[in-house]
Amino acid sequence: MEKTIHLISGMPQAGGSLLSSILSQNPRFEAAMPGGVLDAIYILTKAWPQIPEFQTAPNEAGKIAVMHAMLHGYFASSHRPVAFDRSRSWVAHLETAELLLQRKVKVLVPVRDIREILASFELLWRQNGAVHQSRLDQKHYIEFQSVEGRCSVWLRPENAVGLAYSRIEDAIQRGFRDRLHFVSYEALTSRPKETLAAIYSFLGEPAFSHDFGNLRQVVEEDDPIDDMPGAHRIRPQLVSPMNRAAEVLGAAADRYKGPYVWDLRK
Repeated sequence: MEKTIHLISGMPQAGGSLLSSILSQNPRFEAAMPGGVLDAIYILTKAWPQIPEFQTAPNEAGKIAVMHAMLHGYFASSHRPVAFDRSRSWVAHLETAELLLQRKVKVLVPVRDIREILASFELLWRQNGAVHQSRLDQKHYIEFQSVEGRCSVWLRPENAVGLAYSRIEDAIQRGFRDRLHFVSYEALTSRPKETLAAIYSFLGEPAFSHDFGNLRQVVEEDDPIDDMPGAHRIRPQLVSPMNRAAEVLGAAADRYKGPYVWDLRK
C-alpha cells in the first residue's frame, strides 16, 4: 500500500527542521528523510524531452508514471504509513504534487516574522563570517558591508527569504490557500500543544502526545540555498526564542514589519 504523503514547504529559519523533529516522534510519521526528491523529479521532466526515443514516440502517461514512482519510491524504505517531504520549492509546484498524489495536497507551511528571520540570518552570518565566506557574500561584496545591505540581498526574489515569500504568495494567488496550513514559529515554540493539535486536525490524523522537552535532531543538512552552516540546528528542548530583530538589525528592522501574506484572512 502506498504511503500518505504530505509536504512541508515554507520560509527559511521558520522552524521547518524543528517541526520535522517534533513530528518524527509520532511512530506513524516519517519526517526525517532529507528533501531532494522534488529536485530529482524536476531534473527528470527537464531531461525527458531531450531523449531521442521520447522525441519520436512521446509518452506523457509514461513520464507521469515514472514521476509518481520516484515520489512514492523515495519513501519505500520507511515502514511508517505517513511521510512528509520537505522542500521550499513544493509551494511553487503544487500542480505537480496534486497530479502525482491524485488528490488535494496538504502542506504545512512554517512561517515567522520576517524581521526575526532576517535577524537569524544575520546572526548566522556573523557566526560563520570569520572562517566561511558565503556565496552571496562573494557575489554581493558591497551590499554585505552593512546590515541593511545584507538584508536587502537575502530578500531579493532569487535568494532564500525573498524567493520563499514569493512562492507562498504565488501559491495563494493560484488558488491553493485551502491546501496550506501556516505553522507560526512563534506559536510552535510558545504554544506547542495547541499548534500541534491544529496540525493534526488539518492532516486528519489522530492526536499524539509529543515530548517537547526531549527533541532529537532528525534533519542533518546544510542547505546550499541558504549557504549558512548550522542553519538547521535545533535545541534538545523547546523554548520560546527571544525577539532579537530590533537588537540585531537596528533601524533596518522597521522596514520589514508585517502584515505578511499569511496574516491575511482566507
